[in-house]
Amino acid sequence: MPVERWSANWRSLPCRRRGALTATLAGSGAWCFAQHSSTPAIPITRRVVSLFAKPCSTTTGFLSMTPRTMPFTVDATVQTMAILAAIAVIVNALELWQLRPVMANDGIWRASILAGDWGILTPLLQPRGFVGVLLLQLGAACVLVVAAGTSIGALSAGILTTTTLLAAMRFRGTVNGGSDAMLFTVLGGLTLAQLPAASLPLREAGLLYVAAQLSLSYLRAALVKVREGGWWTGEALQAFLTVPAYRVPTWMPRNPRVVQGMGVVVMAFECSAPLAWTTPTACVAFILAAAAFHIGAAAVFGLNRFLWAWGAALPSLWYAVHRVAL
Repeated sequence: MPVERWSANWRSLPCRRRGALTATLAGSGAWCFAQHSSTPAIPITRRVVSLFAKPCSTTTGFLSMTPRTMPFTVDATVQTMAILAAIAVIVNALELWQLRPVMANDGIWRASILAGDWGILTPLLQPRGFVGVLLLQLGAACVLVVAAGTSIGALSAGILTTTTLLAAMRFRGTVNGGSDAMLFTVLGGLTLAQLPAASLPLREAGLLYVAAQLSLSYLRAALVKVREGGWWTGEALQAFLTVPAYRVPTWMPRNPRVVQGMGVVVMAFECSAPLAWTTPTACVAFILAAAAFHIGAAAVFGLNRFLWAWGAALPSLWYAVHRVAL
């Protein structure tokens, strides 16, 4: 499939090149936050870290804080999610931009095959129209970063929610499975949380909905794996490692016992999702484990979309654990 081919192209890049591209995207988000932030001038790395910490002076930082002293306001959560969601949208849009040849009139995803269900949206989903949709996505994503928490931010998130849905319709379903569904959920929650006339309970509902869907996504995946004997024996994960399209790096362990252990660890991690709602400390531990899991999946299988989509949702869980504890 074209998406698999794109993932393969990502995997074919040298490790340093992939790392540089990822760092560039992350750095761009951090730079935008630095320009938008009203806190005193401090190094970029501390600004990135401070997304998950309370506003700090130049003498206090993340390492001196405990989970209970970090902020969990709606505004701080929305700003963090907006930056990460914008990066996710940019990654998705650039990937689809690369797939333009397969959406042409002679491509395997040509409009003449898929246009039957488009109806009045056909002009937007034809090759030229869809290019405009992608450009709109890129522009709205940039606006969302600098206007998070405002009515303009709500409009940008709404546009991104709509264009994400249009992309799903363009291919009669999401292009890359759960990552697009999760990103759609995040953008919808952000739209609701930024509505100018929305009450605090309504804004909270947008964030809590994302947190609930995030937890359920892990738990559902865990329940599916637990019922499959192949995940307990390591055969299921071993099968993924041998798929040619993923181009799994040679440094990835292939020993059956090691692969079996990794499969059990993945199941244990996903089963622990409900525990993140119990205490801030448990939530921090789960978020760190989730970040490691998605970074590992991106490095091994080239699933970079999952990294950014789920990464954009994780701050909502940090807000939820504090809100539930009140």
